[in-house]
Amino acid sequence: MKLNRDQKAVVKHILGPVLVLAPAGSGKTSLLAFRAEQALAKGIPPKDMLYLTFTNLAARQLREQVECAAPQHARDIWMGTFHGFCASVLHLEAKHIGLPGDFVVYDEQDCQDLLAQIIRKDRMDGTSLMKGNETSSYDMPENSSLAMHWISPI
Repeated sequence: MKLNRDQKAVVKHILGPVLVLAPAGSGKTSLLAFRAEQALAKGIPPKDMLYLTFTNLAARQLREQVECAAPQHARDIWMGTFHGFCASVLHLEAKHIGLPGDFVVYDEQDCQDLLAQIIRKDRMDGTSLMKGNETSSYDMPENSSLAMHWISPI
């Protein structure tokens, strides 16, 4: 891999954390894979390595590249997204911070789907999420995605 001065500095700095910030398509993923390969060659244990990306695509590509370069070590290197890493830590430490071990992290779509399900159930069984004198409302037009205005706390 041909490296520029900054990329060489990233690869040489194997005894500690490094943050790589660069525009899309600039080779960050390949650079991190090469860094992992070089760290392994210098004797850094794979279990001491952590590589985080922002996107699932970059994480998948990173894993594929490291698996090609060092198939015997790739499974022992933690590679993934920031969100995935944080969720893993939370699951490992859940009981220590008052969370159930099987908690689920909802993304935007999960939240919309759950609210739509609650609203459909609310309309079917005749109950109402709106209690008291709240003026909040919700609206779910036919043939469209969930349109939320404001929902009172349940």
